[in-house]
Amino acid sequence: MMRRYRYSQIESGTAFGYKGHYTASNMRQNADCSPSRLVLYTDDAVLAVGALHVLSSLQQFRVLGAETVLSSLVPFVERVRPDVIVVDLTPEITLGLVSVLRNAAPEARLILWGRSLSEELRYQARQIGVAGFLEHGITAEQFANDLKDLTRGDGLPAAQNPDHLTTVPLTNRESQLVELLSQLESMLAVHRSRRTA
Repeated sequence: MMRRYRYSQIESGTAFGYKGHYTASNMRQNADCSPSRLVLYTDDAVLAVGALHVLSSLQQFRVLGAETVLSSLVPFVERVRPDVIVVDLTPEITLGLVSVLRNAAPEARLILWGRSLSEELRYQARQIGVAGFLEHGITAEQFANDLKDLTRGDGLPAAQNPDHLTTVPLTNRESQLVELLSQLESMLAVHRSRRTA
């Protein structure tokens, strides 16, 4: 089911058919600083409901949308230009697609959210420009605190080469070819997801 949840649905409580829990009145109480505009992507409805519930209670964020369909994520990000993008690492998400998201909203803080993130994946994602990482399975309070810290840029360790790094230095031409291949890979992933939708 292709569905995109808008801030108005979250505010009114109609997102995911869960009436009454998505009020955004707390966001409006802090008039002296404007909230960061956030886009969330996950294809898991349970994670989306939980994340939206936590986000709706935080004054620092205004949820612009919760994308559940990968093929509409990049066009939506290009259109709304959020301050923060939280991407659940589903099997369809590749570093090539992360790079395309980074290019779609270069000023946004891109945060990856996953079950287990290897040192190498963290290193490669930081090279692309990912601001940080959230782990699945943490408490709602820890999720909120980590997201606030990552949005502010606090507590981000310097990217270090992992011991078992498999990347190699590339020439400019080789880097261009790898970038083109990663763009092709992400376009194929979007094409495949549109065909199945």
